[in-house]
Amino acid sequence: MSVSIDRIIKSAEKSIKFGDFQAATSACYKGLEAYPNNPRLAALAQRLINPQTSKRQGKSIQVDRVPRSVVKELAALIDSNEFLLLTKRCLELLETYQNSAIVWNFLGCGQFKQGYPLMAEAAHRRCIALDPKYAAGYSNLGNVLNQLGKFEEAEEAHKNSIELDPTDANLQNNLGALYDELGRYDEARKYFQKAFDLDPNYASAEYNLGGANLQHRNFPDGWRQRESRWKRWTRDDGLPFIETSKPLWDGSNVDRLYVWSEQGVGDEIMFASTFNELASKSNSLVVACAPRLRSLFERSFGDKITFVSRGKDVPDEQFDFHAPMLTATGLLRQHIDDFRSSTTAYLKPAKHVVDSLRKTMLEASSGKPIIGMSWLSKNKKVGKKRSISAVDLAAAIPDDFFLVNLQYGDVSEDVRDVGLMTKKGIASFDNIDNWDHLDSFAALI
Repeated sequence: MSVSIDRIIKSAEKSIKFGDFQAATSACYKGLEAYPNNPRLAALAQRLINPQTSKRQGKSIQVDRVPRSVVKELAALIDSNEFLLLTKRCLELLETYQNSAIVWNFLGCGQFKQGYPLMAEAAHRRCIALDPKYAAGYSNLGNVLNQLGKFEEAEEAHKNSIELDPTDANLQNNLGALYDELGRYDEARKYFQKAFDLDPNYASAEYNLGGANLQHRNFPDGWRQRESRWKRWTRDDGLPFIETSKPLWDGSNVDRLYVWSEQGVGDEIMFASTFNELASKSNSLVVACAPRLRSLFERSFGDKITFVSRGKDVPDEQFDFHAPMLTATGLLRQHIDDFRSSTTAYLKPAKHVVDSLRKTMLEASSGKPIIGMSWLSKNKKVGKKRSISAVDLAAAIPDDFFLVNLQYGDVSEDVRDVGLMTKKGIASFDNIDNWDHLDSFAALI
């Protein structure tokens, strides 16, 4: 491996020497594609972020203009999520249009979406070096810097983009998203509102504004604005809107109601706090849920609710009104006091499984306090920020605790690392699948 990496680095450094930044970037990108965790290639990418202008280039650079048809082609690749093809096409175009800010911007977008933020940063910095008035280049750079944890630089980049073009709703929305992630909710709502005011048809801005209003306990507006999730061009998660001729439920008392799942099991479990209230609003309630939740839900709510596996069609003849699960929850939670209507435990794991697991853990723990550990989120958007290394988490827990694995997936290597690094053991129940056997997993919790 080292021979190949040496060859890549030497090729890139030769290109840098002759001022061929595009060739150096291309070589480094291909290297990171093959060896994404190599520190030498990461260091090379960092060097390429702020390239020195060579004597061959001179002090001023003539920006290359690309045909409009090429821009449409690149935009189409983004719209179709063909980010690998986008990156390859940009690298091909840079052979001819090395000083095109637009191509460098598209290249950064493609690299960022593929999980190469350092390379994306280099591309976007090259873009704004070529065209310091390119507002979208600054905003995209801000998105990348946010991912890299360079929050002050990200804020500055986003503000630069808005200063250059204060009428672009997308730029306002991007700054709002940064503030939202940083917990600066007042500022987030301000920029989401600006984005929505500039473009009332901008679904993502309306959706984000809804989240900000929910954060500020403006529940009627927040829930209503969250409905814009169905208008967005793309949805990164969740199921599509069902095909039905029946009307959407408005929260009133009805005969037959169908509430269907649209998101992950974590959200389904949270929204399950409304199931008893939904049942009181209808004579017959059918709820579609993830198959791995059905047995737990059926035990917890009994015969008053019929549960079906989501993704399977429920004929229109079997219900009069329908609602996505988030929509149904919003109709029942219009004021802060509404959240107090469900303050007791509503899930009921199998008692005999709970008793058996408790007995096993009490015997194994030898009187130590028992604590469950979960440390990893695989959410594509925010998983990294919601995660911590198992070693760091275990090290922060006092030695006199008995640790139990509550993390889903195959985490045997993490458990081993905790033992090697902290000398602490994490008890795992191999007969319980923390991902698929959620009924048993609920008993373990």
